[in-house]
Amino acid sequence: MLGFVLLSSELDSGRQSIRDLITHLDAKKDEAIERTFKTIAKNFSEVFKELVPGGNAALSIEAAGVRTPFSHRCQAHAFS
Repeated sequence: MLGFVLLSSELDSGRQSIRDLITHLDAKKDEAIERTFKTIAKNFSEVFKELVPGGNAALSIEAAGVRTPFSHRCQAHAFS
């Protein structure tokens, strides 16, 4: 019986460690996506200004209500 209790405790501990790792990796992924998107948005604005003299453009990103790997929408807004 004691062996079962110890094994159960080990499994609970391992399960929590995995959940903590997933949370950490999710945060790192989100940071990388945000950093990459900011760079792309900056470059998009600069290139648009070269292509359309006097024009401005911006990219925006929106998160959908439900979080999935494909739950974000990217939009381009152009102004002249």
